[in-house]
Amino acid sequence: MGLVLPLLACAAALGAILVRDPRLLAWHAAWPGLVRPLLHMLMI
Repeated sequence: MGLVLPLLACAAALGAILVRDPRLLAWHAAWPGLVRPLLHMLMI
């Protein structure tokens, strides 16, 4: 349960961001602008 809630929150945030800016689905835009910061936030 301790890991499910943060993953669910990240999935919801990712969905909300992609709805507003679908061009982030391109990997060259997604890695530095979205995936890397989300992974960093999860690790901290």
